[in-house]
Amino acid sequence: MGVPKSLWQISDVNRDYRVCDTYPTELYVPKPASVPIIVGSSKFRSRGRFPSLSYYCQDNNASICRSSQPLSGFSARCLEDEQMLQAIKKANPGSDFLYVVDTRPKLNAMANRAAGKGYENEDNYSDIKFQFIGIENIHVMRNSLQKMIEEYGNLEGDPKEVSPVIDQFLECVWQLMEQFPCAFEFNERFLIHIQHHVYSCQYGNFLCNCEKERRELRIQERTYSLWSYLWKQRLDYMNPLYRPDHSQTQGTLRPNTTPCHFRFWRGLYNRFEKGMHPRQSVSDFLQAVKEETQQLEEEMEFMEKRLAKLETREANETNKILNDQPKIHNFQMCITKHSPVNTPQDYSTNLKLFPSRSPSQGEEDSALILTQDHLKSSDPDLSANSDQESGVEDLSCRSPSGGDSLPSEDSGKDPDSDEAVFLTA
Repeated sequence: MGVPKSLWQISDVNRDYRVCDTYPTELYVPKPASVPIIVGSSKFRSRGRFPSLSYYCQDNNASICRSSQPLSGFSARCLEDEQMLQAIKKANPGSDFLYVVDTRPKLNAMANRAAGKGYENEDNYSDIKFQFIGIENIHVMRNSLQKMIEEYGNLEGDPKEVSPVIDQFLECVWQLMEQFPCAFEFNERFLIHIQHHVYSCQYGNFLCNCEKERRELRIQERTYSLWSYLWKQRLDYMNPLYRPDHSQTQGTLRPNTTPCHFRFWRGLYNRFEKGMHPRQSVSDFLQAVKEETQQLEEEMEFMEKRLAKLETREANETNKILNDQPKIHNFQMCITKHSPVNTPQDYSTNLKLFPSRSPSQGEEDSALILTQDHLKSSDPDLSANSDQESGVEDLSCRSPSGGDSLPSEDSGKDPDSDEAVFLTA
């Protein structure tokens, strides 16, 4: 839970609900608080509700501990209770004082002294600062809420109904959300659904008054948990304006408490009003815009990756072409080096001798098709005087048997002709 074990510990002193029947079995208490100190402090508090950890801030080690009023009367004191408050102060090494806040008006607290109750005496507790908040009696707060329900909801309720503490808490959170819209990850719908199921009895989280009663009635075995349901539907309760970096840098939220900055929670108290025209909430509209923006960003990211692949492929093909150009250039240089000097480009250099048969010749007879330039470059005897004459002056061939040479059929042709010469063997 993020609570340092060096400063706080989980105590099971209330495992049988003997110390306080309205507290759970396991509680966070200061590290120096021993069992005798806890038990002694509980006996000095109304209904045994000794100070226990309710909130802890990891940034500055600040904590909020709740308890009931002490049974001090006019002059009573308790050493274990004083040690308990001193241990809470030591749990925050960076604090010089322990602030004790009484939510009641001072007049009401002084009147309770006659009944043996009262408030902490600053003379008996060291390093504490005491302050009254001045919140009216819970019955006054309940009557105020009942008047508003009758006015806006047209409902008639029992004036002795349970205390609407959870409603007050949820509205305080909503007022903070209105002044700090980027500091909360959940939205207004989340708070409204919690408030609805507090009275719907559909889930077992808010049934009975304490953990002891829920265990006796086996509520956990016979009902479902609201938090599991809300977690499965958490996407519906996300605040589109939430910024983790912004909420962390704000630190402690300090709202403006002037009356003009408090707004009427129409989404809660007027949600069943039939005369109001249904309209899309600002939160839903912003959530839709956020989802659309996220979808467009994903598509843009996909297109950027695809474009990068195409650019990489094009670069590879370009490099391949550039790498092949030197090979082509070298091949052309090789051809130029082996070709005759001061002669036209020869396209027949790579042509082979194709044998040809004539119907009038025997099976051993064959014809050779040669060009003039090929004869010049292939046989030095046949091209002896080629630099003086451009044609073939005397062309002869020896037979395999060593006989005399025979004159060519085309020996009378123009020596400057480019026609092929047929030789028979």
